Amino acid sequence: MKKTVTQLFLLIVLTMGLVGITRAASASEYRAHIPFDFTVGEKSFRAGDYSITFANLTSSQRRLIIRSADGKEAALVVVMPKETTKQLKNSVLVFDVSDDRYSLAEIKTNQLSAELYQTKSEEKLAKNSPRVELALTN
Repeated sequence: MKKTVTQLFLLIVLTMGLVGITRAASASEYRAHIPFDFTVGEKSFRAGDYSITFANLTSSQRRLIIRSADGKEAALVVVMPKETTKQLKNSVLVFDVSDDRYSLAEIKTNQLSAELYQTKSEEKLAKNSPRVELALTN
């Protein structure tokens, strides 16, 4: 009897731990349908469905992983956390638009807001270009 109670207790603890891990993983993974071709840093992507995941959330250097739904295209990008005091209703990707070219510039979520690193010429171009926001889903 004592052995059965111990096994049941261990099973409950293990199940609760797995649920916590699953929730933590899903909280940092987002999905987006991006209806236009775009770039992330130097890498070009085609329009389509993508997953966006944060890596190293606890370290000072944060990374963003963007992967196509079919897994054929992916990029790992270092991002700069951005201070924000505003609570967001929706998570979004922000693209700079220049000459019909879309370049991922920011990601804003309740978990983290971050900018992608840009070269000086990209920064200058971004200041004068319009921005497009696309909603993310969990």
